[in-house]
Amino acid sequence: MADVVMRPGGDDDLRRCADLWMRAKAHRDAKEPEARDRDSAMTAMSVPPIVFRVVVGAEHPDEPLGFAFVTDRTGPAGGGARKAFVEFIAVGSGAQGRGIGASLFAGVMDELRRLRYDVGKLHVRIDNARARGLYERYGWRWTGEEHHEDGQSLPDLVYAVDLTAADVASAAAG
Repeated sequence: MADVVMRPGGDDDLRRCADLWMRAKAHRDAKEPEARDRDSAMTAMSVPPIVFRVVVGAEHPDEPLGFAFVTDRTGPAGGGARKAFVEFIAVGSGAQGRGIGASLFAGVMDELRRLRYDVGKLHVRIDNARARGLYERYGWRWTGEEHHEDGQSLPDLVYAVDLTAADVASAAAG
C-alpha cells in the first residue's frame, strides 16, 4: 500500500465516494444499480459521520480508491451502549486485492475504540463471502438477523462486534 494514502474524508469527497459506491455495487451485483440507489447513498451520507476515511492513490489524490463511512446509532437518549453503524465500506474493483479494505476496516475499528464506542453494526450481502471473511477476521459476527432492502433480491446479514472486548482489539492489531 505504499502508493496509496488513507486520509480523513470531507464534504468534497461525498459525491466521489457515492460514485465509487455505485461502481462497487455494480461490480458486486453484476448489474447496474438503479438511480434510487445513488439517491439512497447520498441520503445516508447526509448524516454527519463519526468516522469517514478515504483511500486515494498518490498519483490522483482526489479520486478515491476506497472509503469507509460510519455514523452514530446510539439513540436520542444517549444512555447505555454507544453504537456505531458502518454505512459504507467500499473498494473499487481495480484496487481490490491490495489490502485497502483491510486497512480501512482496521482504521475504522481503531477509531471506534478510540472514540469509546461499545458496539459496531453493519449490513453485508449474504453472498458477499469476501467481505464477510474480512469482518469475521476482526471479530464481527452475524447476529442472526437479516435486513431486506426494497428491490434487493438477496438479504443483507446484520453483523455486530463488541468493541470493548480484548480479543477484538488484538484481532485488529494483529
